[in-house]
Amino acid sequence: MPIDYKKDYYSLLQVPADASAERIKQAYRRLAHKFHPDKHSGDALASLIFMDIAEAYAILSDAGQRKDYDLQTGAGILNKKTTYTTESQIDFICNEAARLKTITSQSDPYRLNKDALMYNLCALLTNEHIYTLQQLKPSKLMEDLVDNLLYCTAFLAAKDVEVIGNKLLYFTEGNNRLQATIHLFLKEQQQKQLWERYKVPVALALALLFCVLAYYISNYNHS
Repeated sequence: MPIDYKKDYYSLLQVPADASAERIKQAYRRLAHKFHPDKHSGDALASLIFMDIAEAYAILSDAGQRKDYDLQTGAGILNKKTTYTTESQIDFICNEAARLKTITSQSDPYRLNKDALMYNLCALLTNEHIYTLQQLKPSKLMEDLVDNLLYCTAFLAAKDVEVIGNKLLYFTEGNNRLQATIHLFLKEQQQKQLWERYKVPVALALALLFCVLAYYISNYNHS
């Protein structure tokens, strides 16, 4: 299998760069069990994860390919020198974000696998990728990237929205326009989550109030 040096295979398997072969195997088995297509029939997000972790395991479980990957990407090494450019890495991140938005938009929002979506977003927004994105100057490309990521983030649970939101704020630091957009998004999501939490009790309280008022009005008219 060809190595994709733009992907962070260690982050995909949620292990450190110095993980043992046994730990890598255990991580792969755990994730493969969690996101296996047989357990998520028709779930494009889970399928995407399964393919990524299978690719990561295929490379990292092969001693020769893992050594090549580590040497070329500088995995775990400070001041790393890579075989790809910052521009190509940014293109990769932007393309993956656009693809993730497409998959999310085509999914049934009521059956959307939020765990799989969160996994994909975290795999895309690794510390290394965030560092790379900090090199991106304000541009339409950055605006489109943030827009795509915010679109996907809107489907997450409240605690996960905050995690991804903070990652976006970190790499857009210095861009006042995008920072304002992200802060507004987080505020709106907080209000939305608050409404989702209390809308049923509020609806029941209003219904009860309506019934009480109707009862008193009815008694008043008959008195």
